[in-house]
Amino acid sequence: MIRYVSFIAVVLLVVGTVGCRKSFLNQTPQNAVSSGDFRNASDAEAAVVGCYSLMANSTYWYYNWNYLIDGDVRADNCYSGGSAPDIDGIDNFTSVSTDNQPISEDWYELYMDIGACNSVLDNVPGITDELLTNVRKAQILGEAKFLRAYHYSHLVRNYGAVVLQLHTITNDQHKIGRASCRER
Repeated sequence: MIRYVSFIAVVLLVVGTVGCRKSFLNQTPQNAVSSGDFRNASDAEAAVVGCYSLMANSTYWYYNWNYLIDGDVRADNCYSGGSAPDIDGIDNFTSVSTDNQPISEDWYELYMDIGACNSVLDNVPGITDELLTNVRKAQILGEAKFLRAYHYSHLVRNYGAVVLQLHTITNDQHKIGRASCRER
């Protein structure tokens, strides 16, 4: 029993010592590319692939499911059914506000997708790696511009006037509201 208690005390001491350093808590996110991470052709390729992978990510709902809700349910090509009052509100045009969960999720996800595209557009032109040819760099920038326009087309189709973000979206900028009359 004493050996067991001693072992646990040593493990807790080691974990407590290692876990209390600032470097343990301040880690660089591994699932996102920051502006300082755009150094070579491989980073540029990974960033543009990231723009596409956000659309196929199973944790995001817009392109996997809510795209149908926003389009087909409102067009009466299908019906919401079941016991989902938020989707019923979209189907009946009675609850199209930020309190509606699918709508707030869609807004967030589309602006996060736009943010990934903007990150590519802001950072790839500065890469000077000789493996990244001018032709490939132009292709990457063209793909990012197309995807950003595609995401904006969904925002405008679903919500009307939206704020146009042409540079990297930081922190909580995706929480911005719709564009005012002066911004249109």
